[in-house]
Amino acid sequence: MSKLEVAHNKPWEQARFGLYGRVSTPEQKDALEAQMSDLRTRVLAKNGVIVAELSDVGTGRRSKQRRGYQQLYQLIEKREIDYLLTRDLSRLSRDLSNLDQTWRFCHQNGVVIFDTQVGVVNELYCWALGLVAKLMPSIGAEQVRTSLAVKARKGLHLGRPPLGYECVEVAGEKGHLKVVDEDAKIVKRIFARALAGWSLRGQARALNFEDGVKSPRGSRWSSEAVRYILSNPVYRSTILWGRTKTYFHAISEAFQREDRPEAEWIRSLGSHEPLATEADFDSVQAILAGNKSGTTNKKRGPAVFLSSLIKCPKCGRPDEHGHVHGGSMSVVGGDGRRLRMRCINANAGKCDNNRTFYRDHILQAVLQGLIDHLRSPEALTMFIEAQNTASKRRLEEIGTSRRKTEKRIKTLDTEIKRLTDHIAKGLSATALGDGIKLRETETRELIARLEDIENSSVTFELKPPSLAEYADMAERMMANVSTNSKDPGDVELSEHLEALVKHVYVHPLVENGKKTFEVEVFGKLATLVTGSLSYRAQHCKGKSGKDILTQDTITVARAAQKLVMALPRKRGSGRKPPRKQVLRRLEPDLARILSRSAVPLTASGIVSKLAEEGIQRTVTAVHNALDRRPETFVRIRKNGFMLRSRWARQSVRYFTRTAEIVAMAREVLEESRKPMQPDEIIGRFHEEPRSRRIYGDDELAILRTVLSKHADDFEAKGRQHARWILRASSDFEPSTALAA
Repeated sequence: MSKLEVAHNKPWEQARFGLYGRVSTPEQKDALEAQMSDLRTRVLAKNGVIVAELSDVGTGRRSKQRRGYQQLYQLIEKREIDYLLTRDLSRLSRDLSNLDQTWRFCHQNGVVIFDTQVGVVNELYCWALGLVAKLMPSIGAEQVRTSLAVKARKGLHLGRPPLGYECVEVAGEKGHLKVVDEDAKIVKRIFARALAGWSLRGQARALNFEDGVKSPRGSRWSSEAVRYILSNPVYRSTILWGRTKTYFHAISEAFQREDRPEAEWIRSLGSHEPLATEADFDSVQAILAGNKSGTTNKKRGPAVFLSSLIKCPKCGRPDEHGHVHGGSMSVVGGDGRRLRMRCINANAGKCDNNRTFYRDHILQAVLQGLIDHLRSPEALTMFIEAQNTASKRRLEEIGTSRRKTEKRIKTLDTEIKRLTDHIAKGLSATALGDGIKLRETETRELIARLEDIENSSVTFELKPPSLAEYADMAERMMANVSTNSKDPGDVELSEHLEALVKHVYVHPLVENGKKTFEVEVFGKLATLVTGSLSYRAQHCKGKSGKDILTQDTITVARAAQKLVMALPRKRGSGRKPPRKQVLRRLEPDLARILSRSAVPLTASGIVSKLAEEGIQRTVTAVHNALDRRPETFVRIRKNGFMLRSRWARQSVRYFTRTAEIVAMAREVLEESRKPMQPDEIIGRFHEEPRSRRIYGDDELAILRTVLSKHADDFEAKGRQHARWILRASSDFEPSTALAA
């Protein structure tokens, strides 16, 4: 028997203990308490000192995502405990390499791992028990997969029954599907509407508001829920299993899913009654395939002028090469005549720069700045003179280094040629080949260093014809922008002028209580210095007999690509265009449309109904008209609107603000005092006397989003945030009890 080697051999009396327990799911709360109670009793029976009681709820393979496990590592590193006590080694981890790392870490810091089933754990026991802990789940999972595959080949349904069926047991065998008449009528209605040309969104709206039925998960119908029903082969009496494979990713420590090849799928004919004929099912699949996004025949248009170069000054960060990453300004709508732009991170709540700017105003400010400096190149001349002075000084400093580098390159070329001649004479190619490779590597490094020296010591000069030509281009583009604020038009002009711009910062300003802005343009000097746009592109294609460029010109173009200058900020007008006073005339039409609807309507839905009556209005105009009359119209979440008179008589009450959902969720969870699933919380919303509903396509998704965005109030528990609890009343957190 091997000799036990431990970090120490202290008696339990007055020794410091760290207790650790773990269960896989929140439903095993009683099992976790039993673990900790047993460990606590063992230590106190021998007068030990409990320094910390740590626990986790989660899989044993996700060590990085377990908070209690990471706190345990900190205690071990600080050497605040003498013994690590756990019920069995698999509570620490089910990964063999992780267990070995934990044991070595404890051994180095003078901590002994004690398993209540085998005693002191040494390295041999750690590997033996870890191997068993790793193999047992794998063997069990393989047995389950084999059993499920056998059932699928028999035509039995696996998992939750789809809408329209229920699982029954026949002759002691589970998985037989039996038709549920009420739910089957819903499924048949969905297939009939799909064949009649209904859209997925239209079907979801009809199921929610006209039919008044709930989705299979008890919430509102969404277009994806309807698509799932229409694409489920169970309804044509086909059992399909094994389309995806789930595995544990060792690096991210998360379960990931990937699609299996179709040849590995298990198909079988079910014994249940189909709810759709094969011809109808195939016709619906063809309709769904034609409606998938990305299958349209629309051609991609040309890039918009400066589309990716306009940046937010707060969250756009330049790298070491001067390229700005993140913080791009994107189009977020308009007023029917002009497009507005805003920081893309502000749209996601990651940047506090919420200002919007008219796109044509930004382009006009940039173009005016280019025109001013191209027509008056004094600033460019001063910049290039400073650059040339620095280049000359740099050339004097590196003159010796350059000569040494060129001499060393010639020496290496001679040595490589000599070694190649020796190989040709029959000497050992193996020994000489290594020497050739080393010298070739050093040669490449020296050539790259020499090229950097040449680029840093180039002198530049402006091309006045180029300046005048680009100034004329900028003025023509300015005229295009003034004519059409949505699309400047000329693609060729856009490409030539974008060659002058590296990126643009739009700085928001407020002067005398009025909002305005300034643009700061960073321009590339390559085109102004070389007088051409395509030097670098021609060089990359390789030299040919018709290539008229010299090596000196190519070097100048390469060096100029790295030069960036900052033009002084240019003030934008910031003035808003005058609005047409048509909002008041819309109100009678809007009241008439909303009086016909028993449910809230979005602004886009109202626009479509106005179009049916021959009234053409933009979504922005309708939205503003509804917003400016709160005494007449009530605004509900997700931009839904109702008449206030109808809202007062509405039998179903909706949440009008997100704050109301947060307040109601707090009230429900305070009454519960335990974790609840989102569908349970929504069920409490629908009960009397509350009787409130969330307006949107998917109540469940909206509630999950609200709970996750208010992390200070609510906390997620369990796998994939399945349950939620008030953070103030959370009793699932690992507790740390320090004993005197």
